[in-house]
Amino acid sequence: MGSGTTVLRLILDSHENIAIAQETGFARLLLANRFIPFWRWGGDWYVRLGIDDAELDEHLRRFYGGLFADFAARRGASRWGDKTPFHVWHMEMLGRIWPDAVFVGITRHPGALASSVNNRFHYGWHGSVRHWVRSNFQMAVAGAALGERFVLCRYEDLITDPEPQMRDLFDWLGEPWSDRVLNYQQVQAERGVSGVVEGRTRVSDPLDTSRITKWVNDITAEGRRELRRQAPGLAAYFGYDIDDPLAIDPLRPGAGRTVLPDGVVLGDRRAQFADVVDWSRRPQPTMENKLMKPAALKVLKKRGGNGKQAASTNGSGRAAGTPVADSVRARSVLLARDLAKSAIGRLPPTAERRARELVARARSKRG
Repeated sequence: MGSGTTVLRLILDSHENIAIAQETGFARLLLANRFIPFWRWGGDWYVRLGIDDAELDEHLRRFYGGLFADFAARRGASRWGDKTPFHVWHMEMLGRIWPDAVFVGITRHPGALASSVNNRFHYGWHGSVRHWVRSNFQMAVAGAALGERFVLCRYEDLITDPEPQMRDLFDWLGEPWSDRVLNYQQVQAERGVSGVVEGRTRVSDPLDTSRITKWVNDITAEGRRELRRQAPGLAAYFGYDIDDPLAIDPLRPGAGRTVLPDGVVLGDRRAQFADVVDWSRRPQPTMENKLMKPAALKVLKKRGGNGKQAASTNGSGRAAGTPVADSVRARSVLLARDLAKSAIGRLPPTAERRARELVARARSKRG
């Protein structure tokens, strides 16, 4: 989000053989098909039909793939794709369901992206930089796991020298070069697409190199502190200097900036930057990108209280009677307890009774 995904989509979508609609977010639908939300037996529904995980993937591939294939066919295209920024959390699942699919990622200098996100979505500087770190960390790990099925573009390279970048990309995709892709504004206009599409991107806007350095004048002292605190190691991994938007290193050894790195290269770079990036601290998806199980609903209820709390505020402006569950520690305890309950409920009857007896005994000892 904020890294140039819309511009990249418009370029790819302008090729004769490729159709990519505005972002659909359909990976959350795929996820929801695996577990009926907020039901104890939600993960068993397809098992009760005699369907295993691989067979469910096949059904999902036919159904959702058919929807996208029909969209592409109406455009006269032979290939379809999807562009949704939060799909970075679902790359493994998408790659499993579509074993022939390939993935194109895009990254941008953390200062530029944080400035964009802060201005558009009001995340604050801490949250905006954190968004860059979490999303790009996840993309680096998932992209490396996909190996040759993943390739990475950098926004700055795309904006400053688009043709070599796109020739590399379409060659990797196995598609012939088309001059239409660099004339995407006209192609989209001929289709009747105009005005603002995703985010604040205008279809008619040209590629603007001033956007590479614009953030330097927009960022505050707090923003720079957050960049230096959260992002320097991962920024270096992607070839960026945390302070200088124009100091960009190649990602392939001995290659110019126009050669796109694949997941294999990203995996090799992880080892090279292990001293500045703790790769063991992989971020977890946000709740909306996880399976909605009963334990998750219980935690949400506890966060919101029972609906009977006083609405008055104390001197600090916080709601009086705010539950302790609002603290990070308490929420962690509640989540662990609810997950344990859910796990116990899935045990065979004899084991379930024994587990509940042990829990009751432990509670009685605590008084």
